[in-house]
Amino acid sequence: MHPVATGCTVVLLAGLALGCDKPASAPFSASPSPQAPQTFNFAAQPIVFAPPPAGWEPEGELSRGIRGVRYVKRKSVGEAIGVGNYYDVSRRLRRVEIARLLTVNSDYESAAFDHAVREAWCYTAEPYSDLEAEVAANVNAALNRAVVARRHRDYETLRGELAVAQQEADRVHFTFDDVIERALFSPQSASDPSLYHFVGRRDIRIAGLPAVVVDYTLELPEGRRYLRKAYVMFNDHLFVAEFIGLQQSLAVFDHVVASISFPP
Repeated sequence: MHPVATGCTVVLLAGLALGCDKPASAPFSASPSPQAPQTFNFAAQPIVFAPPPAGWEPEGELSRGIRGVRYVKRKSVGEAIGVGNYYDVSRRLRRVEIARLLTVNSDYESAAFDHAVREAWCYTAEPYSDLEAEVAANVNAALNRAVVARRHRDYETLRGELAVAQQEADRVHFTFDDVIERALFSPQSASDPSLYHFVGRRDIRIAGLPAVVVDYTLELPEGRRYLRKAYVMFNDHLFVAEFIGLQQSLAVFDHVVASISFPP
């Protein structure tokens, strides 16, 4: 899936390991952003934000479970700002994939149907909630029954089982509390955790929604880097905004975060 920005196409971004300097005592600044807000489709739920100013160049990347866009500052020490979707949560939503099965109509012997069935299976490993585990089991059981019915060319039963799978998939919803602790950056995931020093964690609001910010410093031979990560959830999709760089560039990141909003 390739994210698309209103007015321009933006390639996929990655997850950086970011978080930062001393947490500010006040919430993110609402100062006007250097660029006009744009809409990005990193997941089924779009996100709107104002990219960093000229001199920060977008590039595509997909890594560490984040799909989005990353802006790298030209002629810098590798400073970067990223915004992306935390894919491990979004991929557990199977409403769209099962709805696609229901649109195949009578063409149940097609390769397109085979592919759609494979895409519709629910993940069952490490569920975020008891509800997710229950729904995943029920959806997969209904899909299994649908596959058996197809094998016997019992298309009426097949359609009924797909409807059951859709009803079950529609029950899944994630809360911020369900997912945030697992999603938070941990230095233990880095190649050398000893270089990271925790500065703080704080609860804020982004786009009027509950959010969390974590801050670290990264001690490198060439000097200290500041890391900041902000997490916010909307419509069952978790989004992460990330910064790594020098202390004086934190304000640019904060303007990006302050500009975030979500279309209905």
